[in-house]
Amino acid sequence: MKIVRPRRLVAIAAAAACFGALASAVPAGARANTAGEYVAVAPTRILDTRVGNGAPIGPIGPTGRSTFVDLQVTGRGGIPTSGAVAVVMNVTVASPTVESYLSVWPTGEDRPVVSSLNFVPTQTVPNLVTVKLGAGGKVSFFNPLGNADVLADVVGFYDDASITGGWYNPLTPSRSLDTRSGIGAPASPLGAGGSLTLQVTGRNGVPAAAQVSAVAINVTAVEPTGTGFVTVWPSGDKPNVSNLNFVAGRTIANLVIVGVSSTGTINFFNEAGNTNLIGDVVGWFDKTGSTGLVFTPVSPVRAVDTRTGNGAPIGSDQGPWAPPVVGAHLDTAKVKAIVMNVTATETTADSYFTVYPANVTTRPDASNLNWKAGQTVPNLVMSPVSPTGVAGTDPGLTAVYNFRGQAHLVMDVVGYFSTAP
Repeated sequence: MKIVRPRRLVAIAAAAACFGALASAVPAGARANTAGEYVAVAPTRILDTRVGNGAPIGPIGPTGRSTFVDLQVTGRGGIPTSGAVAVVMNVTVASPTVESYLSVWPTGEDRPVVSSLNFVPTQTVPNLVTVKLGAGGKVSFFNPLGNADVLADVVGFYDDASITGGWYNPLTPSRSLDTRSGIGAPASPLGAGGSLTLQVTGRNGVPAAAQVSAVAINVTAVEPTGTGFVTVWPSGDKPNVSNLNFVAGRTIANLVIVGVSSTGTINFFNEAGNTNLIGDVVGWFDKTGSTGLVFTPVSPVRAVDTRTGNGAPIGSDQGPWAPPVVGAHLDTAKVKAIVMNVTATETTADSYFTVYPANVTTRPDASNLNWKAGQTVPNLVMSPVSPTGVAGTDPGLTAVYNFRGQAHLVMDVVGYFSTAP
């Protein structure tokens, strides 16, 4: 599927539904410290139910070993035993037996009605997950149907002010890599066992390497010729992890948060087949403590679901739309960007969503999640929200574009970024 500029807008009061009160619940003194800074770690596998890493051997699900798994996160994979409040990890489902979904949430809390990852039988599919740490530094996994092996590769964490990390700087999405046209790399698909190095600092709104600790980049594999995976890492030896899994002919995207090398580069490796790669930068983390936002995790909450809201799918034949508001709008004096799992479901055509702040007048040449007709596809999105007082928009508004056909939209909020002290 060729990724081109989208055509239609859906306006979402992102996370205003079911989420407005959370911003005002931040303690008054929270902005005076550095809680919520991001710390990148070397990508490390901390869960693999196929081999008994992090949990007993055996798939998760009612026909597998267990429907639930509690994963110890702190003290493993570079995550400290204290000082972490949320973890960022790439979660992959392997060899599922039926169509289902995976929920990930803080251990010790009631299981929320959200999905972190959706899949169909035999499909190996990843998604980046940001989740608040629960009791004992653990997070829980739930699969309601069939069984599936689950892998988790930790890439970083957000701190509680006791550890020095980076402040997040969101950007309007911009394309920094496209091997189809030669942006950031030669105009040629990446072959099996091939790798490339991408300069991410000094481009697309990301400053020089001396200021940047990590970048958030949405990576898309376009029409791969085989079944394989892509690994993204900063420097040194390639880690034994995956960031993006694909099958022949299917265009698929996944958000990646990755540390950068001392020269401001990141590396890509393709395990099998040939595939074009696209990279859309959506933000960067400042390691100097001079600019940016800090993160507050929340228990996952479903903020938007067009299947149960007004019931109308988002389509190329539809104008601006906003869900019914439940509770107050976000306090946009504090909240500057939202982290949410965005899912397209009941899709009628090959298409994609682009998510970005509603006050941006020029549609970015970028995509957040891609699908084939009939697929249900999720992806983590870190999107700025439009500021209060922008003409024609509401506080906290986020724009969603669907390129073709119709698709229902689900948005599960996991946290937000606010102004750093």
